[in-house]
Amino acid sequence: MGSLKWDLTYILIGVQMKRKIVLASMLVICSTSAMAAKVGEQGIGIEVGALKSNAVSRVNGVESNGDLSTTYEALRYGKYYDFGRVGASVGLMNEDKGTDGKFVALSYDYMFYNDSQIVPFVGAHMGYSWNEANYDIKHDGFVYGIGVGAVYEVSKEIDLEIGARYSKANIDGSKVVSGTNVTVEVDSTMQYYVSIGYKF
Repeated sequence: MGSLKWDLTYILIGVQMKRKIVLASMLVICSTSAMAAKVGEQGIGIEVGALKSNAVSRVNGVESNGDLSTTYEALRYGKYYDFGRVGASVGLMNEDKGTDGKFVALSYDYMFYNDSQIVPFVGAHMGYSWNEANYDIKHDGFVYGIGVGAVYEVSKEIDLEIGARYSKANIDGSKVVSGTNVTVEVDSTMQYYVSIGYKF
């Protein structure tokens, strides 16, 4: 009788342990699904921001440091993967304080997926920029850099994003103005932006 009692006790303990293992497995699956809710989604959006370029101008070899500032708008596309977000953008810079132009860029962001509505990220980007400064001096070249930001999920379809990007630049150009050779070189830029996107 005592032996039968111990056998039943072991069976009950085994059943309870199996239930706990199944429950734990379901919780892991559910939590993984919640953390990776954005994986597989893609979206389009509009970005607006301001940028400031560290520029050097030279007139007949005489150098002058000066910043070029402008605002810009861009169209964006991106897709979320389990390893992060891959995106592309094309934009126009406005003629605000000395320069205007257009640009194209590719980007990769590592997303810190979690079960909240806010997903922070860090990333890298590269692109090409065509610009025009005072006196219609055309200057163009490559940019590349890093960025940080956060995506806020307003609804199932709408995301709001804020961020900042720092870029090194290889942008230069020159023009003869009234018999004087004027050159412009851009060394780096800093951007601050906000964007709204539609996911599908």
